[in-house]
Amino acid sequence: MSTGNYRELLEKAVHSIKDGKNRIRELENEKYEPIAIVGTSCRLPGKIVDLDSLHTILKNKTDTISDIPSNRWDIDRYYSSQPEQGKIYAKQAGIIDNVDKFDAEFFKISPEEAKMMDPQYRVLLEMSWEALENSNILPKTLHNYLTGVFVGISSVDYLSQICRKVDEKAYNSYTSIGNSNSTAAGRISSYLGLKGPCMIFDTACSSSLTALHQACESLRRKECDLALTGGVNLLLSPVSMLAFSQTGVLSSDNRCYTFDNTANGYVRSEGGGMIVLKRLSTAIKEGDTILAQIIGSSINHNGSGGGLTVPNGASQKELIQQALKNAKITPDQIDYIEAHGTGTLFGDLIEMKALHEVFSESKTKEHPMFVGAIKTNIGHLEAASGIAGILKIISQLKNEQLYPHLHFNTPNSHIKWKDMAIEIPVKKIPWKPSDSKRRIGGVSSFGISGSNAHVIIEEFMNTSEKTITTNILKKYPIIIVVSAKTKESLTTYIQLLVNYLNSNNTNESILIRMAYTLQTARTPMKERVAFIVSNVEQLKTKFNQYLKKEDITEGFFLGKVTKVNNFPTRPTLKEKNIHELAQLWVKGTNIDWSLLYENDNYPSKISLPTYPFNRTRYWVPKSKKTISNSSNNLHPLLHSNESSLKGQKYKSTYTGKETFLFTHRNNEKKIFPEVAHIELARAAGQYSTESTVTQLQDITWFDPIQINGKPEYIHTSLDLIDKKLRFEIYSENGEEKKIHSQGKIGTKKLKPLPNHNLKSLQKRCLKYISKEHCYTQFEAKGLNYDVRFQGIEELWHNDKEALSKIKLPQKGDYVLQPEILENALQTCLILNLNKETPLDITLPFAIQELNIYEDIPEILWCYVRENINNKPSIDEVNYDIDLLNNTGEALVSFRNLRKKEACYKEYSESNIDDLIKELTSGYSFTSLDNFIEEISNKKLETLISIFKNT
Repeated sequence: MSTGNYRELLEKAVHSIKDGKNRIRELENEKYEPIAIVGTSCRLPGKIVDLDSLHTILKNKTDTISDIPSNRWDIDRYYSSQPEQGKIYAKQAGIIDNVDKFDAEFFKISPEEAKMMDPQYRVLLEMSWEALENSNILPKTLHNYLTGVFVGISSVDYLSQICRKVDEKAYNSYTSIGNSNSTAAGRISSYLGLKGPCMIFDTACSSSLTALHQACESLRRKECDLALTGGVNLLLSPVSMLAFSQTGVLSSDNRCYTFDNTANGYVRSEGGGMIVLKRLSTAIKEGDTILAQIIGSSINHNGSGGGLTVPNGASQKELIQQALKNAKITPDQIDYIEAHGTGTLFGDLIEMKALHEVFSESKTKEHPMFVGAIKTNIGHLEAASGIAGILKIISQLKNEQLYPHLHFNTPNSHIKWKDMAIEIPVKKIPWKPSDSKRRIGGVSSFGISGSNAHVIIEEFMNTSEKTITTNILKKYPIIIVVSAKTKESLTTYIQLLVNYLNSNNTNESILIRMAYTLQTARTPMKERVAFIVSNVEQLKTKFNQYLKKEDITEGFFLGKVTKVNNFPTRPTLKEKNIHELAQLWVKGTNIDWSLLYENDNYPSKISLPTYPFNRTRYWVPKSKKTISNSSNNLHPLLHSNESSLKGQKYKSTYTGKETFLFTHRNNEKKIFPEVAHIELARAAGQYSTESTVTQLQDITWFDPIQINGKPEYIHTSLDLIDKKLRFEIYSENGEEKKIHSQGKIGTKKLKPLPNHNLKSLQKRCLKYISKEHCYTQFEAKGLNYDVRFQGIEELWHNDKEALSKIKLPQKGDYVLQPEILENALQTCLILNLNKETPLDITLPFAIQELNIYEDIPEILWCYVRENINNKPSIDEVNYDIDLLNNTGEALVSFRNLRKKEACYKEYSESNIDDLIKELTSGYSFTSLDNFIEEISNKKLETLISIFKNT
C-alpha cells in the first residue's frame, strides 16, 4: 500500500474521530439541554390566576389564608380548639373560589358526568387550556402531536364525599372514571388529542415537582416535543383534615411560620398550576416567549433513615448536589432557594442544615444565600406545592426581585444562624445575579412518603427580540377579533381585554401584537365579534360601546357561526378587503391571518387574558340515602327518610341543644326559627326530587315549633297536588296533627335577575349604622340576638330601603342556613328602628315566592325594600329582599315577604273578632273546610264552634 493511501486512510480516521466526538458532544448536550418554560397558568389562594396577580400578592406581603368555606363541611360539628379524636383543630386554609363550578359544555362533558368528576380534574382541564393560550399555542395544532402530560396529584377528597352522601345504588360508570386519579392526566390528552407520554405522580408533597422532573427528562429523550406539567390539590372533605389533625402536623394558628421560633405545623391549602415546556432549542427556533429555563433537576428517596415520614438531611443534601451536577453549575452560582419550608421546628432545622452544608463554602455573610417559602403567603398546597414554588421563582425572575418571607419574627432557636451565610428576606429586595451574571434559583419539595425533588431554574436573556414595525398601521387599519362559545363568555372576554388595555402601557406596536395574537393564537369559536381600528384609544372606545350595548356605527361586525368555511387565498391589503375579511370571519370563514403580513413580517405575540370559562355548579348529587346514625343525618335539619308507598315523608328530632335554636323572645322556651322551615322544606324537596330546588312559593307559617325540655319529633311531608309539589311541616301528639308551615317547591331553571349596583344603593341609603350600634339598638328594643345570629357587619338605610353587609358563620351542608334569613329579617327591622312608634316585634308569616339562583358566600349583601303595592292589612309590613354577592349579583330573592306583629295574648269569645282578623288577614276563604285547611291552629276550637252555631 502506497504512502498516499495511508495518508488518505489516516485522514478519514481523523475525520471519523472528530465526527464521533461531535456526535458524543451533541448527545451530551441533548442529555442536559435546558428546558424552556413558555407558558403558565394557575389558581392559587388569594384569587391568584396568573403571574401578574401572583406578583401583586407576593410583593405586597399578602397573607391569603382565610376561613374554610361553609360549603366544604360543617365546621362547628368537627371543630375543637384542642386535638381530640374525631375533631379538627384547624379552621382556616388557603382557599380558591368556585371549585364546585366548571364549564362542562366547553370540554364536551355531560352534566351527569361533570357531577361525578373530581373537581381536581376539572381544574386541571381548565388550567391546561389556559397554559396553552398563555403560551400562544393553538390547541388544535397539537392534535396527534407528541405532547406529554405529567401531573402531580394525591388527594381523593371528592370520592370521600361521594361515599358519604350518595347511595351505593346511584353509583355509575362516571363514579369510577370520574374519581380515578389516573384519568386526571388522561382527560387532558384525550380532549386535546395528544399522543405523547401521559401519566400522574403521587409522591405526596413532592408530586408536582417530581412530575416536572420527569417531563424534562422525557423532552430530553425526545419522547415528546412539548410537555404540559403541573399539579393540583383541593380540600373537599373533612376526612383528610381529620386524619391530619390526628397526626398533629397542622398548625393550631393556621399559619406556616417557616424558620420562625413559633413554627408549630403547616396550614393546608388548595389550588394548582400548569406550565408548558419545550426544549430550549425548539422554543428559540419557533419564536416562543421564554419565561425561564430549567437547567437541572433531581429526585431521590430518604431510604431507611429515621422512618418513613421523617425528613432526612443527608438525602436533601445529596438531592441538591445532584441537581447542581445535572445543571452543570457550581453552588456559588445559585442566589436563591425556594425552600420546602412547611413550618415545623424539626423539619425547618433539618432543611436549613442541609442547605448550609451544600452552600457554606461558596457563600458569605456579605453575599449570602437567600431562602424563602411561598407557604408563608398561601399555605401548603401539598401535591401542588412544588409547582407553586416554581411559579414564584418565575415571577421573581421576571420582576428581578426577591419577595418578602412572611411570619419571620423570631428565628428558629434550634438553627445556628450565626454560623450560616443564609438570609431570610423579610422585605422586597432587588435580585442581583451572582458572578455567573444570570439569576439562578432552586426549588425543593419533600414528600411525607420520603420522596424528594429539586429543580434549578435560570433566567433566559433574549438577545434576539424581534423589532416591531408599525408600518402596517400607516397603510391599513387593524382587525381585532374575539370569539367565545357563549355570549356571556364573549362579553366577559372583552371586559378582560379592556382591563388589560387599561392596566398596561399600551402603544401602537402593542396594538399590532395584540391583533396578531388574537388572530393566530386563539381558537375561533361560535360567538364572534370583530373591530376595525387604527389606534388603541379607538379600540377602547369600541370595546366599551360593545359592553354598554351602544350602537357602533362603523368598523364593527358581529356574528354567530353555524357553518365553518375556509378562505385560503392571500387577500390584497385594501381597506374594503379588511372590512370584507372581518365580515367573512364573524360568519364562520376561517382565515389564515398570517397572509395579511407582507414579506412574512410577523409581529411578536404577547401575553393576553385567557379564555373566560362560563362555569356552572356541578357537585355531589344528592340521593335518598337513609342513615340511622344521628351523627350522619341527611342534613343538619332533616334527619331520616321515612318515605313509603303512601308518600314522601322525613323525620327530624330536635333536643333543644341545637345551635340554630334560639330562646323565645318573651319566655325561656327554645324555638325552631321560623326561617329554618325554608331550609328544612328545601332539603326535603331536593332529596325527594333528586334535583336542585330553586324555588319555594306560597310559604305560610302557623304555630311555632317549641322544644320544652324533651325531644320534639317533626315531620316533613311532600305531596304532588295539581302538578305542584307541596310540603307540610308538622308534629303529632297522639292522633292530633299540628301544622307548623306549608308551601310549594319548584325545581325549574331560573333566569338571573339584573345586577344591583352596591355603590349606588349605599349613596341612596344615607343613614349608616355600625354592627355595634345595630345590635345595641335591637337590645334596647327587647330583641336579644345570640352571637351566632349577629351577622350584620354594616348597614345603610333610608325610610324605604336598607342595605346590609352580612358575614356568616360556617354553614356546613346548608344552602339557606337559618342565620342568613334571620339577618335578612333583622335588616327589615331596621326600617322601623328610628320611627317614633316602638319597634314592633314582627314575625314572618308568609312569603309569596323565594328564588335560589346561586350558592351563598360567607360575605354577602342584603338589599331590602318595602313592598307598598301588596299590603292586605294595616298591621302587616311587606318586603322584597335580594341577597347579593360582592358584584351585586342576586343569589337569593324573596318576593312579598309578609311580616306581622307577634301576638302573644290569649283569645276568648269576648274578643273573637280580634282573632278572626288576626287569622284571616290577607286570605279569602270559600268555605269553612277551606278555612280550617289553610289555618290549622289549636286556638280555632272556639272560633269553629261559633261558626257551626251560626
